[in-house]
Amino acid sequence: MGVSFSDVFQTDTYTPDSAPLVPVSAQIVPGVVWFIYEVLMLVTLGATVGKLVLGMRVIQADEEPLGIGRALLRTVVKVVILSFCHILMLVVAFQSEKRGIHDFAGGTAVVYKV
Repeated sequence: MGVSFSDVFQTDTYTPDSAPLVPVSAQIVPGVVWFIYEVLMLVTLGATVGKLVLGMRVIQADEEPLGIGRALLRTVVKVVILSFCHILMLVVAFQSEKRGIHDFAGGTAVVYKV
């Protein structure tokens, strides 16, 4: 009536079928919440909380407040970049106007409040 090694330590081999599954909702819901937050903050306040703390805001390239269409486009492009190729966010560092691909696509710019 002793305890064997396999009783104490699981010795079964790993198979993809035995892997725990993360519910799809646990992956999608946070992304949807962030997307809605990003768009609503840009349209209503012109900035996310982080940009507000740093004294920055997002405006259209023609210096008008951001509309819903541009906010949506900017955020969709940002999601695509962050989903597939994070390094593209570095475009900002090497571009003279300090605008990212998502800014060019949405016709926006990030500026310090005056």
